[in-house]
Amino acid sequence: MLQSLLADRFHLAAHRETKELPIYALTMARVDGRIGHGLVESTPGACTPTADDFPPAPAADQTPWCGVKGTYQAAANGGRFLELRARGITLARLARNLSSVLQFHVEDETGSAGTFDVTLDYSLDSDLLSQFAAPPLSTALQEQLGLKLGSRNGPVEVYVIDHAEHPSAN
Repeated sequence: MLQSLLADRFHLAAHRETKELPIYALTMARVDGRIGHGLVESTPGACTPTADDFPPAPAADQTPWCGVKGTYQAAANGGRFLELRARGITLARLARNLSSVLQFHVEDETGSAGTFDVTLDYSLDSDLLSQFAAPPLSTALQEQLGLKLGSRNGPVEVYVIDHAEHPSAN
């Protein structure tokens, strides 16, 4: 519906394309592949799977939904503290959530096919004062989850706008 509205009102013409761009690769931080204390393998059937981060209708047996919940707290010094709690998610899904947080493409390269419960507390502020409450994201990933982000180039799907005009009248 949105695509047809944009095409109608703005005469928007666009297409998808895959480009080689800088990305973050999510990998295991430890050579032995051990995970951190904030990353626990999920118990099968402990939550109701869902394709997105919105809870589905409550399950008849009251099983909680699988998904991600993040909270944000602003600090007095201007820092931004965040916590991410997840239940029954893959590391590929965690990478997608990190992409939203970082506003930069994150690709799962851990090789893990399992599902996990995640507890991650971090800060998006590099100010030293904020680090006393929560470490920066890269440090938190390594210390709490046993994962790390590395930068490299990789394929990213992008939208290319071919044509757009000022909107037509209502």
